[in-house]
Amino acid sequence: EAGDYQDALEDLSEAYALTRHPELLYNLALCHERLGHLDESIRGREEYLAAHTEGTDRIEAERRLLRLYR
Repeated sequence: EAGDYQDALEDLSEAYALTRHPELLYNLALCHERLGHLDESIRGREEYLAAHTEGTDRIEAERRLLRLYR
């Protein structure tokens, strides 16, 4: 929320490495997108969608992924 996406990316990466919770992939992809790392954002969303088959963030992840493909 504070807009410090680089710090958030580092914290989320560490949390994901420890927990492997697929929900964290969504926020990792968002951080990458905000930092202009579009390839990483696409990979992150694809990984999130493969690992997380349900949930409210899934629809938004699909929408954002389609926009990034363009």
